[in-house]
Amino acid sequence: MKIISGILIALLAAAAAVLVMQQQAQVKLRQENESLRQQLDQLTRLQADNENLSNRLARVNAAADAQTMELLKLRNEVGMLHKQTGEIAELQKKNQQLSAALASSRNAQLVKTPPETAPKINAPDNVAADTATGPDLGAVQLVNQTPSRFDLGGGKTCTLTPTIDADGNYDIKVVFESKKMNGQAIQIDRTVGEISTAPGHAVALTVGDNSIGFTPTVNPAP
Repeated sequence: MKIISGILIALLAAAAAVLVMQQQAQVKLRQENESLRQQLDQLTRLQADNENLSNRLARVNAAADAQTMELLKLRNEVGMLHKQTGEIAELQKKNQQLSAALASSRNAQLVKTPPETAPKINAPDNVAADTATGPDLGAVQLVNQTPSRFDLGGGKTCTLTPTIDADGNYDIKVVFESKKMNGQAIQIDRTVGEISTAPGHAVALTVGDNSIGFTPTVNPAP
């Protein structure tokens, strides 16, 4: 009986030891399982954080790219503005040069052109000298498209209006006027003629009872 009791006690002790070991193993497995679960949760959170950070980084990169494009656009606009500013400055410089050249040309013309507008003639006191073919005004200076009036004497006047054509020749309109007393009223007779000539050439014109000779020089209008 003692042997059997010893065997039973040994078996019970072995069983108890096995149960204790199983319980310890289960506890250890639960602890490991809980640890793994916590690690898995932490990994899931890290993945979510990583994805969130990736999305934020993508948005930041997109915003940076947009800012870079806008910066490049602004730089291009600034470059164009600098170029246009340089062109404007160059145009202003050329405009000033042209204005100075024009002013110099005008001053030169004013120096060459006599200040008085009345035409110069060889006959004294602006009265034409009589010739065999009619009054001769001699050398006269006229202004382009500007009428110039001459006293022919005896109540007669002559108005010369020159025009310089494309070839540099003169087309001169000649208007004769004569005043006659008709009772107590003054009667004015007008006769119109036209002549073409080259600069410095003597010309003679007869229109009806009126005749005239002169050598014209026509200055451009100031």
